[in-house]
Amino acid sequence: GPTKLNAFSWIAHIENDTLLFFFGILAAVGGLHFLGFLEYFTALYDKFGPTSVNIGVGFLSSVVDNVPVMSAVLKAEPNMGAFAKEQWMLVTLTAGVGGSLISFGSAAGVGVMGKLQGIYTFSSHMKYAWTILVGYIISIAVWYFQFIVLHIG
Repeated sequence: GPTKLNAFSWIAHIENDTLLFFFGILAAVGGLHFLGFLEYFTALYDKFGPTSVNIGVGFLSSVVDNVPVMSAVLKAEPNMGAFAKEQWMLVTLTAGVGGSLISFGSAAGVGVMGKLQGIYTFSSHMKYAWTILVGYIISIAVWYFQFIVLHIG
């Protein structure tokens, strides 16, 4: 007969510390939003411009997981300027790719470190992080050429 899917058995295999990590950082973003601290974040957009801040979001995403970083950007609703659609594309790109610059910057990295303890480590990831940085820079250059120079999209 057909194979029965049991999502709960899959979830049961996830490490508790991984679940607590994500719960904690999303709760922290919610707290910062509730207390009004994300308004300081939106002030950066007005002061430095959306392109610079969105590129910086990628580097922040490498240190703090990209899920709460993107959650903070969405909750803050910053002024993305004249090219709002293009800037939202950029911040999505930088948060996603930037999250992989350091092993704990992405949900996948945290999950794999939990499953492959001693195999996939911070130092083993950092050995090849320069390739991700090169990809990060090239992806921003392609975004700039596509959306700002050619106005395609």
